[in-house]
Amino acid sequence: MPTRLRSPPAIAAPVVYLLAGFFMFGLPVLTRSSYLIGYGADPQIFIWALAWWPHAILHGLDPINTHALYYPDGLDLAHGAMVPAAALLLAPVTAVLGPVGAYNVGMVLSPALAATFAFLLCRRLTRSFWASLVGGWLFGFSPYMLGQMAGHLHLTLVFLVPAIVHLALRGWAGELRGARLVIPLGVVLACQLYISAEVLVSTSLWGVVALAVAYGLGDGTDRARMLEFLPGLALACVLAGILCAPYLVEAFQPGAVPASHTRTDVVSADLLSYLLPSPLTRLGGLSFQRTTAKFTEGLFEGGAYVSIPVIVMAALGAYTGRRTLAVKVAVSTLIVIVVCSFGGHLHVGGASTIPMPWAALDRLPILGQLLPARFSDDVFLIVALLAASWLARARTPSIAAVLAALAIVFAWPALSTGPWKSPTGLPPLFATTAYRSYIKPHDVVAVLPIGSGSPSMLWQAVADFRFALVGGYALPPEAPNPYTDDPLYPQLTTEPSLRAGPAVSYFLAHHGVTLALMEPLAPTTPRWETLLERLGWHGAVHGGVLIMRHRVQ
Repeated sequence: MPTRLRSPPAIAAPVVYLLAGFFMFGLPVLTRSSYLIGYGADPQIFIWALAWWPHAILHGLDPINTHALYYPDGLDLAHGAMVPAAALLLAPVTAVLGPVGAYNVGMVLSPALAATFAFLLCRRLTRSFWASLVGGWLFGFSPYMLGQMAGHLHLTLVFLVPAIVHLALRGWAGELRGARLVIPLGVVLACQLYISAEVLVSTSLWGVVALAVAYGLGDGTDRARMLEFLPGLALACVLAGILCAPYLVEAFQPGAVPASHTRTDVVSADLLSYLLPSPLTRLGGLSFQRTTAKFTEGLFEGGAYVSIPVIVMAALGAYTGRRTLAVKVAVSTLIVIVVCSFGGHLHVGGASTIPMPWAALDRLPILGQLLPARFSDDVFLIVALLAASWLARARTPSIAAVLAALAIVFAWPALSTGPWKSPTGLPPLFATTAYRSYIKPHDVVAVLPIGSGSPSMLWQAVADFRFALVGGYALPPEAPNPYTDDPLYPQLTTEPSLRAGPAVSYFLAHHGVTLALMEPLAPTTPRWETLLERLGWHGAVHGGVLIMRHRVQ
């Protein structure tokens, strides 16, 4: 963005992003330990993960195959979104603030980290601080990020995506060769897998598309550069595979997560979602609710909104750089990503219409697990790069400044009504160490009902894994769940029929349950309590939790 303003030092950019992230999302929760950033059941998955990995390593446990969940069958954590790299990096924070505090810190840092690494990438391409500052903001504080900050830590920690692109560009340019390319790129790829395999797979897919486009559109010199770069890239992938071998071996065991093509149409971008703001944005978010409520991807996954100012800047960037290979590759890749984000069928205002190319991929074992609506993350990175490239060359600084400001305003979050602050719901029993008086070490606990409807993993994490847990909420719907073959399982996730007493008794005994916990005010609790009392269990409310044991124990 050409202006007469003197460019600040590069360190000013992350400071701006950190302050913005703190005041937007951190201040309302970091000052109150009883709140977290997010909404619903999903945050407890990552709170649990942040506690589990340091705990397992310090106690000499197998961190991937655990019996702390789904006892006694156990669970292969390579099939879940368990963010081991983030857990280890945040381990000192977890030790001081606990897993809820560490989760909040990770969420607050997510947009700032994403924006900072996108800033560095933009600055390499534009050499302009101000244009790069805007580009970093467009990526780090995008509507995609606003939606995923409702509780998906593995999808907000996307700062390594621009880092991967940055390293690849330096390798392409010949600035990094040999070990100077292979080692950092391999380590970054491995770290991305240990944060989110889903993000790594989608980023790798678009990387292959970009390389194919570059080879097809480039001249002889460009192709020669690619041939020099590809061996280093391949070795970096091999190094990443070696570093991730323990995880990958478990993930590809027989019975691993299959493709789930039915979800690609349920969680795919609507054509109008790129044009209409969602309720997560302050400006205009409530004006189109009748339409946006019909989008298949829902509120939190519907982060594809690219506002008019951003579209204008990106289009101008594409036009002014149309003769360069970099812009040709960026625009072509962007088109492919947008088309794939529509899933197997194009949805317009929630209505399914024509088949789309992704329908040919969503039945494959790995690609079939991707949710196309989440591809908007990569859309925003490319759009941010195009916008920054135009801002750096704009001939009318005043117009550039107005468009940049409007882009930020149009995507400003609806902070007063958004899902970025909710009570942890921790009862006094687990908000303090009072649980030690009622839960014995190595108790086997069933928090009823089991599954996503209970806070079981949150309670286990803050109790420092004092007890083993029957059930849990750590798996995607299509993952191998050791309990789903039990015909009683559907009732266990809600409330049982009073006639199911013998089956419930067998289930509890078979899984070694010694203690049943319930939220006293939950609508399912009266029936569970009545049924367990008929089966010889007794208990009382302590610290806001109904605790029941069998009389013969």
